[in-house]
Amino acid sequence: MAKSTTGYGVLLIVVGVVAYVATSMASVTALIPSFFGIVFVAIGALGRNERFAKPSLYAALVLAVLGLFGSLSGIPQVFTLLTGGDVARPAASIARAIMAVVLLAMVASLIRALRR
Repeated sequence: MAKSTTGYGVLLIVVGVVAYVATSMASVTALIPSFFGIVFVAIGALGRNERFAKPSLYAALVLAVLGLFGSLSGIPQVFTLLTGGDVARPAASIARAIMAVVLLAMVASLIRALRR
């Protein structure tokens, strides 16, 4: 599970960097997915040690759930964009929605791993 935690972390880092560049580097908040990703990469590295494998799963799950709740608001905003509506910051909404989807997949895989 450490490899997949690291993989999800790298994916979030990419999402954050792309969002930051897409917003013309106007705000550091576009890097929030990257900040989560960096922590997930660190947790994944810690989880490679057999002694910390189970605790790192729980740490990743807690962080993923917190990030999921924080990013869920992007999903309805993306639907608003898709139906022709306006939102205050479209790039931020898209980045939050992508982060929510990635974290939802991560939460599902972490729960599956913990049930084994």
